[in-house]
Amino acid sequence: MHVVLPLGRRLVVGIGSTVARNRQPYQEFVPDFDFTGGGRTITEYHNFLYSIQVVVAPD
Repeated sequence: MHVVLPLGRRLVVGIGSTVARNRQPYQEFVPDFDFTGGGRTITEYHNFLYSIQVVVAPD
């Protein structure tokens, strides 16, 4: 999503945003912190990206 707005007579403001999500199959064993041999297996990573850009420019 991108928006450009006039701010006064000679100034322009632009705002942009980006959202992305990615699922990545992965196999990894994560042991417990007490090192008793227990733990869990991760089978998928979920990656998220959030980005906001603001630009101020003379008109």
